[in-house]
Amino acid sequence: MNKKHTISRKNVYSILVAVLGIVCLCCVLKFRNHIGTKVSAPHGETVSSEPVSEEMLTIQEFTPQYSFLEAVGVRILQANEEMTAGMYLTILDPEFREIAASSTLLNMMPEGECYYFLLNLSVEAGEKYYMMLQCRNVQGEYPCLAGVDSGNRSAENGYYTVDSEIIPDRSLAVTYRYQVPVSRKVLLGWMLLIICLTAAGIFVIRRFLITGEKDSVYPVDAELFRRFISFCKKHKLWILWGTIAGFLAAYVSLIFNQNIWTDEAYTLEVLRECRTVPEVFRYTANGANPPLYYAILLPFSNLFGLNLQVCKFLSIVPMILAMILGATYIRKHFGARTGFLYILFLGCIPMTMEYAVQVRMYSWATFFITVCALAAVDAYRTGRIRSYVIMGFAGTACAYTQYFTFASALWVYGILFLFLLFARREHKGREQLKFWIMCLASIILYIPWFPHLYQQTSAVSESYWIPPMTGQVIGSYMDELFRTSLPGTERMFQILFVITLVMAGFRLRRAVQNKDTGERERLVIGFLGLGIMVLTLLTGIILSLLIRPLFVLRYALPCIGLLSLFWAYILSDCRDGVYVLLTLFLLSVGVVEYRDTRAEEYDSTTVHEFIAFMDQNLGEDDLVMYNYDTFDFIYKCYFEENEIVSVNGFDWAREFDDIWFIDTSYYPDPTPEQIEKYGLQISYIANYSIEHNKFSLYRIRK
Repeated sequence: MNKKHTISRKNVYSILVAVLGIVCLCCVLKFRNHIGTKVSAPHGETVSSEPVSEEMLTIQEFTPQYSFLEAVGVRILQANEEMTAGMYLTILDPEFREIAASSTLLNMMPEGECYYFLLNLSVEAGEKYYMMLQCRNVQGEYPCLAGVDSGNRSAENGYYTVDSEIIPDRSLAVTYRYQVPVSRKVLLGWMLLIICLTAAGIFVIRRFLITGEKDSVYPVDAELFRRFISFCKKHKLWILWGTIAGFLAAYVSLIFNQNIWTDEAYTLEVLRECRTVPEVFRYTANGANPPLYYAILLPFSNLFGLNLQVCKFLSIVPMILAMILGATYIRKHFGARTGFLYILFLGCIPMTMEYAVQVRMYSWATFFITVCALAAVDAYRTGRIRSYVIMGFAGTACAYTQYFTFASALWVYGILFLFLLFARREHKGREQLKFWIMCLASIILYIPWFPHLYQQTSAVSESYWIPPMTGQVIGSYMDELFRTSLPGTERMFQILFVITLVMAGFRLRRAVQNKDTGERERLVIGFLGLGIMVLTLLTGIILSLLIRPLFVLRYALPCIGLLSLFWAYILSDCRDGVYVLLTLFLLSVGVVEYRDTRAEEYDSTTVHEFIAFMDQNLGEDDLVMYNYDTFDFIYKCYFEENEIVSVNGFDWAREFDDIWFIDTSYYPDPTPEQIEKYGLQISYIANYSIEHNKFSLYRIRK
């Protein structure tokens, strides 16, 4: 006979109150910047900009009408197309002190439409503030933004009409968007409504759903749940490997597209220009990234050609290898529960799925730094030479893959050194000797790249595209790392982070009191995972403050595997019911993030329709023409180099069948003189987009 468990009416009410409290807390955390406000309709003014001089593009005075400035929208008429540039927005108070800053790449701003710099800034209504806009390219130059009449706008008395607004030439269109404070009466009414609805809900549950006497209890059959837990423990290996297979299938389903962004296009450009590893070294020496990632892709590029799907799949491989560590090494040393949670955290933390399928080095860096840290742990615990060898190769691979992962590896080396220095054990000198031999070998392996590292570091210290490091930017890291379209996800992860720290502290205190050396070592290892992530973030922030802005959050993404290990080990000690709820939460986040990533990969642009149309209609002697020179290396990812030409300097007298003209608004078109002189016939085809570049496709014939 199955054993029955019971729950009292008092406990039912307690559960209801607890659930309500959690929901209210999530709402407060999610909307803490918006309590007492409502969003107004966008409004503002159009401001003119004189030609840029030195580094200043424009500085404008404005007076907020309300106490919360949500966003500033900027419409660009024309950018210098010779170089990718960054657009920097800075808000100054009446004393010209910086109170907020934001930035984006110029080619990320949609042509002819407002790009909103989100600020969420508290201001004094009626006070004068100043808005400063700067434009800087990677050479540290400040190109002028100027309007050019491409024939796509109607001219009225020397001005151009865009979206029914009259905008002077050589100008920026700027819109301020505020949040209007809600009156106290409205806020009080909203709170009373919440209380009334909550009371009504509890009354309905008490009156109609819960029956029996006041002190009655209600049977709860826990046998099914117990059988489920027993099944999971019995088949833990199948569950671990099945979870990895599920993530593999999800990742593979995201790679069958032609959608790429700027950094991915650079990867493909390296592979297009290089055929040997020495060529990769020489090419990347003039860039801003180490060469190992491109060298890994090179043999597959030579074998299969420049195939985007092959390159995307090669980004999946290291993520799956990092997950396999959860089913092998982590399961062996930390337990199957820890291994399973580690896999879930690594796969479901929102930012990881997006970068796991990108043609960039982040997934490889994640695998290398995770192996490096685990090898360091094994070297400290066992002293085996094999562990030091693996750590040395993995640490060197980190340095050759991504520079901030190099910094993470240096922190791993430094922490291991401190552990060996203060360890109380036999053969302490021998262990330190192994460590120093490993360090020397790593330095020798990295010597060929040291001159290029110095050269790239010097170049970055002079100019770079990354926005200034401010308190607002640093404060946004947690939101950016854990944000999904599922409301409150980032807040739940932040709450989970605090809970995990508290649990880790209690477990460490208990381990010290009980003199449990094994538990204490495992906890220290868990804290190592958290520490590497935090130290890498601090390294990027400090360097950005001391030298110049050169750190963005995705540079610390490779440490997410170690953060996952910290969370997994601490939370694996919770009760079975809590463990199941945590698993369901992570799976829910993973499903939502998969949906969002799939939409980003397949539905965010119309590049698939564009490529299909061109494959069907592009003739052997046809040309593809563009007028947005900044995107030329992205167009080369889709067409052969001898097929594409720029409208700038094109010889219209040459022989061609058809020209398929990619017309980005506000950039030069064929002039009326050229159309008349060469008898060109231009017909509109359709509107398409590649990455953030929206354009119209035309067919040009003689």
